[in-house]
Amino acid sequence: MNNRSRNIISIIFIALFITYLYFKLPSGNDIKERLNNDFLISQFEGVITNKFIDRNEHSYPIIIIKSFENDSLIRINLVRESTNIFDSLIISDSIYKYKNDSLLIRKRNGRQSFIGPVVFK
Repeated sequence: MNNRSRNIISIIFIALFITYLYFKLPSGNDIKERLNNDFLISQFEGVITNKFIDRNEHSYPIIIIKSFENDSLIRINLVRESTNIFDSLIISDSIYKYKNDSLLIRKRNGRQSFIGPVVFK
């Protein structure tokens, strides 16, 4: 096999590999849809005990909620959230999110307000 044949085979192999990756890796729309669906089906009621940018996990905005139901800690990752919910929440806010609803309800200083819907981009 001469050099020209090897080069052609290498180019074909690389093109096939790139085509495989293109169809195998999730697109931005797939990720957006998955994030929105995952959030839509989630349900939680609790108080925010911590809020931070997780520098170890690609600087994702994270809120930690202590559940009213069983005192468990719930970690909510708000990466790619496009409505700036993270910035509007503070530690000690009570938040409520009901299943099949993207609306987030906040209770602060005895006053309830709607701060949703939560939308991922």
